[in-house]
Order: sequence, then structure tokens, then C-alpha cells
Amino acid sequence: MLGVGPEEFSADHSAKALRELIDRNGAGAMIDQAAAWCKRRTRTTSQPDLDLLMNRNFLFTALYAWGRTIDTEQFVGVTSRSPRY
Repeated sequence: MLGVGPEEFSADHSAKALRELIDRNGAGAMIDQAAAWCKRRTRTTSQPDLDLLMNRNFLFTALYAWGRTIDTEQFVGVTSRSPRY
């Protein structure tokens, strides 16, 4: 499946989908679900400063954007969707 959309419309669709989930499940439940997802994926090195950096970078990448490449269908992290960055 391939989806293409200008940022302003893509963001609007994402906001609408999130509003529907919040209406259905409640904001507290959505926050708890996101927090549990993050907690299951965090790791430790026994060095708090390194843990903070490692987990912040990982969770940013994991939550920001994922997609499949057009040529190989490989699942990859996308660090920016905008040509302005």
C-alpha cells in the first residue's frame, strides 16, 4: 500500500484519527497505552545518562515515522517527512 499526502492534509487526518480514538477510549486510556508501549521498549545500560540518551533517541525514531521503501518494501524509519529540514 502506498499513501501520499501533503503535510497539512496528512497531519489533519492523523489528528482526526487520534480524536476518534480519544473519544472512543478516553484520553487517560490513550496516554496509559502509549506509556506502556514506551516502557516495554526502553532498555538500560546501568548508566542513567546513557540510558536517557539512548531511550530518547530510540523512542523518537520509533514514534516519529515508519514506512516501506518503494523499491524493496523494506520497513524503515523515516527521520523527516519535510523537504524543509
